[in-house]
Amino acid sequence: MFKDFVKESYKKDWPTMVNNLTSNGLSIFSASVASGICDNLEYSTETTTGIATLVDFAAFWGTFIPQLMYRDKEYLKDEKGNYSKNKIKAKAREYGSMFTLLEGTYLIARPLIQYYLDKKGLDPALASAVSQAGIITIYTALLPIIRTGIKKLSNKNLDDLVNGEEK
Repeated sequence: MFKDFVKESYKKDWPTMVNNLTSNGLSIFSASVASGICDNLEYSTETTTGIATLVDFAAFWGTFIPQLMYRDKEYLKDEKGNYSKNKIKAKAREYGSMFTLLEGTYLIARPLIQYYLDKKGLDPALASAVSQAGIITIYTALLPIIRTGIKKLSNKNLDDLVNGEEK
């Protein structure tokens, strides 16, 4: 059963991995540039790490969610071809769940890894890129499973939600 779930996840959500990598590429570049600028301005390690994390966060989610919304646009429509408020609400819950799960762990792990690497003497821009790349590798590998699981959970009551019966 779990094996089938994993197969289904990767089959259906393979494009999500591409969206994830695109957004992560932009966020790695942006956060590394921000870290390099902070280093040139002689900001503290803590300030550099904080700024890089915020830039990373904005660059990733600012490009990832719009890509998912574009891919999910047909799902958001009702049988008449109009956007359904309830389907949009259901998708927002799905995206919010994914955001909470991923960012909850990422916003703890990323700055700790970058801070550690900075303190060990690694160039701040490289420390930023290395910390992101390590976590991104894990997330990209697991993203289809995470997204499919969240979809299954959020779609469990979708019929009730679409029919206006919220639980």
